Amino acid sequence: MAEVLAFAIMLSNGIGQLAVIAILFGTLQRHRSPPLLQAVLTSTLFAVCGLIAMSEPARFDNGVVVDLRGVITGLAGAFGGWPAALATALATCLYRIHLGGIYVAGCASIVFVALLGLAWRWLTRHERSTRLRYLLALGGLIALHPLPLLFVPATWNVHTLLPTLSTLLLASLAGAIAFGKLVEREMRQIAQERLLVREALHDPLTNLLNRRGFESAFVEARGLDQDAPLALLLIDIDHFKSVNDRFGHDVGDLVLQTVAHGLQAQAGRFERCSRHGGEEFAVLLPRSNAAAAVQRAEAIRTAIEGLETPRSGGEPIRATVSIGIAACGDGRTPLADLFQNADNALYRAKGAGRNRAVLREMGSPAPVAAGAWSLAPA
Repeated sequence: MAEVLAFAIMLSNGIGQLAVIAILFGTLQRHRSPPLLQAVLTSTLFAVCGLIAMSEPARFDNGVVVDLRGVITGLAGAFGGWPAALATALATCLYRIHLGGIYVAGCASIVFVALLGLAWRWLTRHERSTRLRYLLALGGLIALHPLPLLFVPATWNVHTLLPTLSTLLLASLAGAIAFGKLVEREMRQIAQERLLVREALHDPLTNLLNRRGFESAFVEARGLDQDAPLALLLIDIDHFKSVNDRFGHDVGDLVLQTVAHGLQAQAGRFERCSRHGGEEFAVLLPRSNAAAAVQRAEAIRTAIEGLETPRSGGEPIRATVSIGIAACGDGRTPLADLFQNADNALYRAKGAGRNRAVLREMGSPAPVAAGAWSLAPA
């Protein structure tokens, strides 16, 4: 009865530790850190929990001491990959050597279970690995980790070996299933959160950023590089209302998507595109002065002019755009002021005949002053 109680206490503590690992593992996945930092944090998490598991073993009357180091090391390889497997195996092996005794066999079993976890990860790489049958298979593999002990004659005692193996089998199956399902729950929640964030920040028709997402991108760009120049392009599709009137809103939506795809194809690594409503788009150009912004605007205008929107039963539709450009040389200009200047420049581009880009730099004279404007002719 005492042995059963000891096993139950160890298993309940172990499941609690696995729950904590799963939650923290999910937290690391939720925050999109650089891959190297995420690997280091994940490896540290599993290694520390492996050491905690070794410090809280179940001790039986026949001298058998059982802990969940093998379960955690196997899970490290299965869910954390080789960095987590290596860190956990190294930490637990060093601690096992520190404890003394027949540590060679103990270390061999630790390395063995790390390899078993990695093998399971590789075999299920194209599957939804948190399905019950895969978790049962993982638990069965982890339960094999005492096999290296069979090569040590000192462990050949039927009175201690069989209770150890049966205990570890139950612990491995329970641990693999519990951890796998906890991770599945965390990853499902993360996916739902990311979907909600994407829906909140993106336009559903074009998949570009919406106004809220664009504002977040502006804040991020300014936070990373406050003193660098920055430019804003405000883009409007020429005569878009006539497209809707002649061909219907379905065709109009296709034109919007074509223009959006053209913007995305032209966008640089740090540039952000958005649909601001109707036929109006915006492009954020971090680290771009006025001259660079004019070049980018002209490249975008030319690229969109060359696009075609297929139309059922008729000739494809070609669209042109007018672009207003606002540029500032520091990080102190509010986004609202940039939009105001870009909108004024856009109004000027339309008045000059459309299908062209017009620049207004921040701090230049009022629109009536011709010197404040620079036209990039079509």
